[in-house]
Amino acid sequence: MGKIYKIVCGDLTYYGRTTQSLSQRFQDHKRSYKKWARNEGYEYCASFPLFELGEPQMLLVEDAPNLTKNELHNLEYQYIANNDNINIHGKMKSDIHQCHVDFKKKYPDKRTGIRVIYEDLEDYKVVVE
Repeated sequence: MGKIYKIVCGDLTYYGRTTQSLSQRFQDHKRSYKKWARNEGYEYCASFPLFELGEPQMLLVEDAPNLTKNELHNLEYQYIANNDNINIHGKMKSDIHQCHVDFKKKYPDKRTGIRVIYEDLEDYKVVVE
């Protein structure tokens, strides 16, 4: 039932986990991005830059039907920790900041200008500039 997936666009990758079908989970990402882009109160998700850049694709990374919810979460974390990606969770403060600074430099005309506000390494929020 569980799956690890990645959403890719160009050289950017976002990793996620789901128990939904990949098509349903991708539609959820797309719908959330569109509502966020219209300022309809949705929280920022690290996958949004991919939708800013064009038509991202979702790919199955690993089918994990027998894992518990916690095991699936841990497997997702391993992909985030061990691969280049734009995910926020599981990264150190400096890596999160640098990821978004790099995005802004590479794509200065894109709306996804964000700022990460830190209380400490584990407590932060992402703010749209």
